[in-house]
Amino acid sequence: MLNCSKSPNICALYKVFLVWFRNKDVPFFYNTELMMPSKLLLIVLAITVTLQSALAVSVGEPAPIVTLPSLTGDADVALDQFRDKVVYLDFWASWCAPCRTSFPILQSWQQKYQEQGFTVVAINLDEDKDAALRFLQHYPVTFTTLRDAQEHWAEVYAIEAMPTSFLIDRQGVIHSVHSGFTETGATALEQQIQQLLRQP
Repeated sequence: MLNCSKSPNICALYKVFLVWFRNKDVPFFYNTELMMPSKLLLIVLAITVTLQSALAVSVGEPAPIVTLPSLTGDADVALDQFRDKVVYLDFWASWCAPCRTSFPILQSWQQKYQEQGFTVVAINLDEDKDAALRFLQHYPVTFTTLRDAQEHWAEVYAIEAMPTSFLIDRQGVIHSVHSGFTETGATALEQQIQQLLRQP
């Protein structure tokens, strides 16, 4: 079944088709001229849903190995460089209001738990690199920030909301997925981090 909370764009396409279909006087399967366009749209919709489901990462699966350029430097950084660490992988953008709340908290976690094997890796999705850098001027951090301007990895991880984060254990397996960020929810997130840090 199509999950509109996770696939709003696909749902919008589906609703457009329903409006078109219901406004026709004759059902498409009785009308040769209408049959092909409607069938084609259904096929495209089915393929899109299938591909999105196939690409989406899930809890309990290995995290896809991201390799991206540093937002603040020149070198490329790969996610597997942080193997044996608990990683908080965060997708964010400068226009994301909850990110203004999350970044100071993520920085406090980085400072508090880095000696225990925890790190934050934040992937920025802004097309305008300067906008991302201006954000970091207001919310400075010491953890790794990467740039995915083409949103390739955002598609791989099926990002639908900002921010979206993935808590990854020391074996590189996704422990939990979180959409959005609030100060209240941060308490439960920190408890999950502490739990993973206690595990070998």
